[in-house]
Amino acid sequence: MSLLTFLISAFWNRVGKKDAKRLALQSPPQDVAEITDIDYAGAGDKMRFADVYFDKSATDSVLPVIFDIHGGGWYYGDKELNKIYAMHLTGGGKFKVVNISYRLCPSATLAEQLCDVTTAISYFAARADEYGFDKNNLFITGDSAGGNLAAMTVKASVNKAMAEYYGLSELPRFNAVGFTSAAFRLSQYEKPAFSGYFRPLFKDLPPVREYVDYDADISGDYPPAYIITGNGDFLRRENLSVAEKLTAAHIPCAVYDYDGNEKFIHVHNVCYPDSDIGKAANDGMLNFFGSYIKNL
Repeated sequence: MSLLTFLISAFWNRVGKKDAKRLALQSPPQDVAEITDIDYAGAGDKMRFADVYFDKSATDSVLPVIFDIHGGGWYYGDKELNKIYAMHLTGGGKFKVVNISYRLCPSATLAEQLCDVTTAISYFAARADEYGFDKNNLFITGDSAGGNLAAMTVKASVNKAMAEYYGLSELPRFNAVGFTSAAFRLSQYEKPAFSGYFRPLFKDLPPVREYVDYDADISGDYPPAYIITGNGDFLRRENLSVAEKLTAAHIPCAVYDYDGNEKFIHVHNVCYPDSDIGKAANDGMLNFFGSYIKNL
């Protein structure tokens, strides 16, 4: 193990201990049911399992579906990290939610992580009737590195060349996308300070800026976006910059940018969905998604 690999692992181990303490103090919503550990890749690999959440009152209902992708710097986490947050996204019976685990770096590249995410989406889209998903109303959200994977998935869904670049199968279109403290730009891999961290994400696949930065060559087919950030988010400037670019490209975009008396830490609404800030941010995203539901 190289020194850099050791340091990366040690950092995420510390994050994991803090997350475990935080989650131990939180309780999931009592009115949400779950179907757990669905093997969407058929490989028996727990890092390619997913959960489905829905309000108990909507067990037999056909509802719009939100796919959620957890963060963790591409190196850390699984669906359990976002479980309580993703349960809140059911919105009291307005949506069903798929919470996805994916393989992690350095064992998996960015292309393999995207393959996991898109495989999960294709799996559930093909089984919409089984799970009570309205396949005409698909939404996706992600936080931090998960925001990057959501962004790349969305971009690949409207960019055939990009899908081929990553070896992804055809994807459904999304009605809208939600980003929390998203890492929109991976072109920083070129900077010496970051190259060692990002190199395992690419390995032999040469990065192309158009395919690693969400706001490079923006397509008019991008779905509407809801972006969440705030005063203590180290990716705030990047998130607000991308919002400006989407708006300039005439992509519908709404921003929740907290600048109140409290500190909006990175992915605050994911970590603390029961807080006043978390509720406001998440309710805003759900309302935004609701405005793009197609009633056929």
